[in-house]
Amino acid sequence: MRETKIPNKLANEKSTYLRQHIFNLVNWYPWSEEAFAIAKIDNKPIFLSIGYSSCHWCHVMALECFENQKIADYLNEFFIPVKVDREERPDIDRIYMNACQVLTGSGGWPLSVFIDYNKRPFYAGTYYPPQAFHYLLKNINKLWQKDKDKLIIHANIIVDKMKTDISYPEKINYLVVEEGYLQLKRNFDSEYGGFFSAPKFPMPHYLLFLLKYYQCYKKEEALYMVQKTLDGLRSGGIYDQIGYGFCRYSTDKKWIVPHFEKMLYDNAMLMYVYTEAYKTTNAERYRRTSCEIADYLLRRLKNDKGGFFTAEDADSEGEEGKYYLFSYDEICQVLKEKADIFCRYFNITSQGTFAGLNIPYLVKTETKPEDEDIIAQCLQKIFNYREKRVKPKIDNKILTSLNGLVIAAFALAGRVYQNNYYIRVSEETVDFIIKNLMLNGKLYARYCEGETKYQAYSEDYAAFLFGLIELYQSTFNKKYLDLAVALNHTFFKYFYDIINGGYYFTDYENETIVFRLKEIYDRAIPSANAFQIYNLFRLHSLTDDIKSFEMAEQTLRLFVSDIKKHPIDCTFTLISILMRYFGSTDITVKAADNDNLDKIITAINNLDWPFINMKVIKENRPVPEFNVCRKGICYPPINEPNQLIELLKRD
Repeated sequence: MRETKIPNKLANEKSTYLRQHIFNLVNWYPWSEEAFAIAKIDNKPIFLSIGYSSCHWCHVMALECFENQKIADYLNEFFIPVKVDREERPDIDRIYMNACQVLTGSGGWPLSVFIDYNKRPFYAGTYYPPQAFHYLLKNINKLWQKDKDKLIIHANIIVDKMKTDISYPEKINYLVVEEGYLQLKRNFDSEYGGFFSAPKFPMPHYLLFLLKYYQCYKKEEALYMVQKTLDGLRSGGIYDQIGYGFCRYSTDKKWIVPHFEKMLYDNAMLMYVYTEAYKTTNAERYRRTSCEIADYLLRRLKNDKGGFFTAEDADSEGEEGKYYLFSYDEICQVLKEKADIFCRYFNITSQGTFAGLNIPYLVKTETKPEDEDIIAQCLQKIFNYREKRVKPKIDNKILTSLNGLVIAAFALAGRVYQNNYYIRVSEETVDFIIKNLMLNGKLYARYCEGETKYQAYSEDYAAFLFGLIELYQSTFNKKYLDLAVALNHTFFKYFYDIINGGYYFTDYENETIVFRLKEIYDRAIPSANAFQIYNLFRLHSLTDDIKSFEMAEQTLRLFVSDIKKHPIDCTFTLISILMRYFGSTDITVKAADNDNLDKIITAINNLDWPFINMKVIKENRPVPEFNVCRKGICYPPINEPNQLIELLKRD
């Protein structure tokens, strides 16, 4: 036994998640060669626990199991316990999550994996209550002592099973787009919006695909699925009606009761989708929602020195959702005579919606004109009241991948809403990454409290490129396109499989965890290969680089068999296939520095055309020249802006 005040080997780590476990009774190691060397010398299996700082069930298991003296003593005696922050080390998380899915058919966090000192997994699960976990530890130890060789053979079988998912190139087939659309349609919740049953996740890449599909074919059914979902999300308790921003997911099909953690990736992607929805529908409620998300991100997750933090916890003062919940009496006390209108509007009752307390959500979205000011005043009062509470903790690491999504979201919103501040936020985030997360032309994955660590993963390059391309479309500042081109070359050099195509998850110079993984299936955010296929097609349009097109095609062909198996899990890649077959509109503007192109560019951006790639070349000429290529046809140069707009409006 040891006193809980003595820190374990996580004490020197910057990760918020790892630091949450410094004083556990368990003698945690960080992922390190030291841990594996000791495991080998002492002939012990490794218990690998993977989670993240804002994960509620990670907190629960920590309290129930890792602060349990009996369990901790057993772990410390018979295992080498290793803690990993999945957001810092997605390479580790991806491998062992795949192992968990092979073994159990599902996954999640906390991820609990048993591995040997060669890092091969032989057993995996997720959350365990204390009695079940203690029983499992005893059985694993018994098997290890009695028949370790059998466990290692089992581990090799699991690794071989994970490796069998190797794809072979096939011809690109448009039919997967239609199959993906039909799968979304079959799994759509027509009553409340969203897809599948509870728990329900926002799945912004589903919605983005449906928006692009609608923009191509004007199929009202596709737009209906998007709008029904976006309206349900915005009205529900999954959306913080008081301080804005979306929680991770809803535990019920009505979007009312969430798990309360707020993730940067969800909010950045949803900001992007709500902006696209506004661009398509001109519905004010979507503009307002995307701007509210921006307000939340800037207020709660933006670092003063630049960049955005990763997440906000679900818990405060040791209780999930405590910061967000209100009693009926509490609301009445704060709002007094105005409480009745507010309570009716946000469904605040004496019975409550969650453990006798209330999660504000909209009963109806329309208000009487005379009530709108009252509702706004009440929201401000409740916001000010809530600000005095103990806030959920922020995970203060800054990840290149997630900041790439932020750059894209603010760049798109900036040009659609003609909001220069949003564009400055996007530019400042790029500057932060260049200054703090780039070294010798290569990206790094994580910045935290002055420390830059971990060479970037494929998702860092792909998401950052996605953001840079969007920012170039909003500013036409050549430095962003030049940086995208340079990083694309670096990405290719260190990650691309020149034989089969596709990008590995890790740089060939990085540590390999069991084997180098390649992914096409989307998770909470699109996969790196999905992002990069889209990036490559756009870079080809913006730079005329045929190699970008060839890499996109080769990568697509590699994953066609996987996409055909599960098109609904590859919706961001379906956007690229849709663009490839439907065609993009590529515009080159040649103009002098002093030409005022703002009105023209705004008019182009306001067109509800699914795929537009525009570049500006500065030339000393009396009038601007517009060169348009569309669906494989290049038109004669145009000098009149009105002619350009008319051409672009044609179906």
